[in-house]
Amino acid sequence: RFSLSTSWRNGTVILDAANALVEPLNARGGVAVATLRPSPVASSEAIDVHFAETVHDEARAVAAWLAERVAEPPPGSAPGAADADGRPLRASAALLMRNRTTQPIFLAALREAKVPVHVLGIGGLLEQPEIADLVCALSVIDDPAAGTELVRLLAGPRWRIGVADLHALSRIASWLRDRDLAQRAFSDEVKEKLRASVARTDGVSLVDALDFVATAPDGHSQLQSLTAVGLERLRDAGRTFATLRTRTALDLPDLVVSVEHDLMLDIEVAANPARALGEAPREAFFDALDGYLALADHATLGGFLGWLREAEWRDNLSPRSEDPEPGTVQVLTIHGSKGLEWDHVVVPRMVADELPSKPREGTVGWLRLGVLPYELRGDASELPVFAWRGAESRKELLERRAVFSEEVSAHLEREERRLAYVAVTRARHRLLLTGSFWASQARPRGPSAFLGPLVERGIIADLPDSPVNDVNPTIDESAGEPWWPLDPFGHRRERVVAAAERVRAADPTVRGDDRRGWQREIDLLLAERAERLAATGRVSVPLRVPASSFKDFITAPADVAERLRRPMPQRPYRATRLGTVFHRWVEQRYGIGAMPDAIDSLESELDLEAGGLSGAIAGSVAGGGVDGIDADALLALQATFERSAWATRTPIDVERELHVPFEGRIVICKIDAVYSTDPDFDPVRDGSGGPGSSRRPRSVEIVDWKTGKAPRDDADRAAKELQLALYRIAYARWAGLPLDAVTAVFYFVADDAELRPAALPDENELRALWRAAVGGA
Repeated sequence: RFSLSTSWRNGTVILDAANALVEPLNARGGVAVATLRPSPVASSEAIDVHFAETVHDEARAVAAWLAERVAEPPPGSAPGAADADGRPLRASAALLMRNRTTQPIFLAALREAKVPVHVLGIGGLLEQPEIADLVCALSVIDDPAAGTELVRLLAGPRWRIGVADLHALSRIASWLRDRDLAQRAFSDEVKEKLRASVARTDGVSLVDALDFVATAPDGHSQLQSLTAVGLERLRDAGRTFATLRTRTALDLPDLVVSVEHDLMLDIEVAANPARALGEAPREAFFDALDGYLALADHATLGGFLGWLREAEWRDNLSPRSEDPEPGTVQVLTIHGSKGLEWDHVVVPRMVADELPSKPREGTVGWLRLGVLPYELRGDASELPVFAWRGAESRKELLERRAVFSEEVSAHLEREERRLAYVAVTRARHRLLLTGSFWASQARPRGPSAFLGPLVERGIIADLPDSPVNDVNPTIDESAGEPWWPLDPFGHRRERVVAAAERVRAADPTVRGDDRRGWQREIDLLLAERAERLAATGRVSVPLRVPASSFKDFITAPADVAERLRRPMPQRPYRATRLGTVFHRWVEQRYGIGAMPDAIDSLESELDLEAGGLSGAIAGSVAGGGVDGIDADALLALQATFERSAWATRTPIDVERELHVPFEGRIVICKIDAVYSTDPDFDPVRDGSGGPGSSRRPRSVEIVDWKTGKAPRDDADRAAKELQLALYRIAYARWAGLPLDAVTAVFYFVADDAELRPAALPDENELRALWRAAVGGA
């Protein structure tokens, strides 16, 4: 017989540990928690425990244990079992962190042991070195108070600024803080107010100091405290960030790529053999950027950085949805592991003040500045109550506060106990609990209080009582070699330097064995660069040229050639989409054309029938059915058109597309509307009057609707009129009319203005303009 208390996930020993952890919770009374019982198929593997001297020893032990586990088939599988692709089955495993403070140490050990690793979530992504550097650089560009982020970059592998020069930069920042833009000292009163200010931008700004160092003249007194190498590197950093700030008008994806390239992070990842994850973190970061862009009404760099911080905080506290990956160690927080399970699990850092953690706020609960009172929170029923109401004296109030503090302490301990329970019950078969005395703290931390009952019951082995070392051995101050800034090459320096010397000594004129297959790509890139620098390369004009682009070939052939040479996706501007929807509305108004599904609505859904507006378009726009369209702007254009002279006239043709042979090319003319100007021709009675019609008009006028602004000047007007000239020639040929029987006009709807050229270029004039600008391309 089985009950709801039967666990079908965990092994028997794991359940023993879980029940021991929650036993104090049941002892409190109230709602009893049923003791979990193993299923008939539960495994009976022992729980492993390892308590080391230092966190680095602990991480190496974890990596060795996991390397052995993920290389094995899942417990209970048949010998030689394989997946659907014929690959040997591998066990799943997870490393569950209470927080991510020591995560880089464990990741380094796992990669050193060549264990496949996948760090889950935004929080884990932002811990990746190249992503952390990228986010820091974006912060420095966006925020002049991002001093911590700047220090990380300056002390990192790109610039490797030492402690002395960073301290000197800090002193320069202090000097600048007390001066105006002309470097005149503030009065004592102003200095005092600045020091008392709580605004982030009123403090010492290392970013401003770096900008000053980059632009200060040689010999400035404030530069004397910097070393020669430090000054050179700081100036290079200052110029780099100044250049990047000039690109903040770019779209966010383009800006991120620009920062990545200027900091050479892409090259760093490609050249680092320890980066087993390769491009995965970068792809995940751009996926996160896409997620932000999909949500943001107005995407900004500051908004994206704030979204990342919020996403990291929420991600570390929310359950993950990823499935286990056989043969790979997934790294995530204990909070994120709720609801998941793996064959093997490691719970590291089970030490005092880490699991259970030491609360940052102590035991004062919400009795701190800026914290929401417990009774106003949604989970108030689960939180301790501070009975401050009704206290008749200060002494009584303090006594009640002491009681509240004890309850807060007990509540936090229960929360940590539940978290430990979640961690150990994620394992199906094998569980490793680890800790160490020394990490980065000044005093050793002993085993977690949660491990004591497990030792007493014989569930895990005995633990050491005290460390071997009296001081933290992870910081060896007696070492003769400076430990910061770290050498980015580490133990690989000799090999990297030797390889660089071989490259410098190589003869570039001698083609070697192109084993990587890059030589052809390199040759092509160099040839393209030489061609661009020489500016002699010709670009082939496409066979099909839109009439709307004809003016660009005539007035700006170099810009067109650049776009053809390096085509780039064009940003979908709102004005362009508005114009497209308006043109389709005109088509529907005249009873032709069909709207795409994106802006389709049922007539029964509409409530904007007044004014002659097309229900399908007006209804869908008003209801938000067209992404990126300003409904008010569209309604204004429609209302203006309804008041114009064109609203009461019947066209003989709408959206007529004509192809015109021209100088070895095909010019594509899509004419918005054509009206008869022959008083004896009736479109209702005589039809379109096109080829094959029994009756044709003797004269017509072409109208091109424009939703943009009217021409700025005569040159702009002349360039736009080239489009009308092509339409005029195309329609005259198609309809069999003399050229002088066809006129053309622009109607700028937004301005309710007609632009009717007095004269338009004929075909010979257009050909002359084309040949002068494009030649025989």
